[in-house]
Amino acid sequence: MQTLDGLDIPDLLANLVERSLVVFDETTGRYHLTESMRAYGHDQLGAESEGLKKRHFRCFAEFAEPILDLVMGGDDRALLRSFIQEIDNLRAAIEWSSTHDPKGFLRLMACSAPAWTRVYAREGLRHLNHALARAPEADDEDHITARSNLAHLKLRIGDMEGLEQLLTRALQQLEVVDLPALRLSTMLRMAWYSTWIQDWDRVESLCREVIKLSQDDDAKGLLSIAYVHLGEAARARARWQEAFEYFQKALANSPAGVMPLVATFNLGGATLQSGDLDQAEAHYREAVRLAADLYDDPAEATNAYDGILGLGFVALKRGAYRRAGLLMGNSSARFRAQAISLDPIDDSLFKEMIALGLDKGGHEFEAAFEAGKSFGFAELNETVS
Repeated sequence: MQTLDGLDIPDLLANLVERSLVVFDETTGRYHLTESMRAYGHDQLGAESEGLKKRHFRCFAEFAEPILDLVMGGDDRALLRSFIQEIDNLRAAIEWSSTHDPKGFLRLMACSAPAWTRVYAREGLRHLNHALARAPEADDEDHITARSNLAHLKLRIGDMEGLEQLLTRALQQLEVVDLPALRLSTMLRMAWYSTWIQDWDRVESLCREVIKLSQDDDAKGLLSIAYVHLGEAARARARWQEAFEYFQKALANSPAGVMPLVATFNLGGATLQSGDLDQAEAHYREAVRLAADLYDDPAEATNAYDGILGLGFVALKRGAYRRAGLLMGNSSARFRAQAISLDPIDDSLFKEMIALGLDKGGHEFEAAFEAGKSFGFAELNETVS
């Protein structure tokens, strides 16, 4: 096999692009085989195919390992972008390992699940369920991690079936197995589930325990999540100032990544419900900006449209019915497209706002709501700015 000089590779790639054998993606800066060349190359592998697929799987199993650190809520931007770029390679690794290496398949999904939670959540749920079904039953680190992350995926899409039992089992196992970061994350997932069933006492108890145990710098992401849930509990009880203070603490403790977006969106909700429309709009605009900075393609992300939804609420309160309809219709279409459910508080507020829009805005609101469903992220921002 001929060894290539690294200095020759750019010229060789440029030549392949000119011959339409390779495609250059200007968005990612990466090169890809055309589909016809990919199929031809696969056919030429012959007996080498299985060995190469095994090596490919090992490569992307190693790639997935650091994704597990996203469970800490840290600065995840680079990892998340890499995950999106490598999604087809990960799917190929999943396809091979699901048949040939069930334990490796489980480890791959246990590690990568936090990223699936953020993008392609329903697909991630399907793969993780399959991995748990394929791997021999056990109570080891990979199984416990997979069960806790499965609960996270179910929460993200609003699938409540069997969720309390799944979380309870994981927490019981984490009393025995020494995985402190996962235990704290699983406690927060139980707190999140408790917001869905509106057990606010349990939300507060779990989050205060997490805060007590999360005082080092490495756990700032967990602190931020805990303060968000405490803010939700205060908001549900109409304690607006307390909710606002908790969401400010969440923002102050947010590492770079998704948590500033989550905290800012919730600050918008608290100020909206307290009646401060100017401040609510400022928070929601910041949430939209954060989403645009965080995601190369916001349409792929599960929480990129939160700020747009909030701006729709503000527009409706101001009586700008066409603008409100466009914004709310667009965000609701994105949630449905990704099979994502709004949290109970936001879902209740959404239904209240829809009813208000139809009552006050009539056909103008309804028509704009339908039109907004077809707008892209950039197109919508240009239309309503």
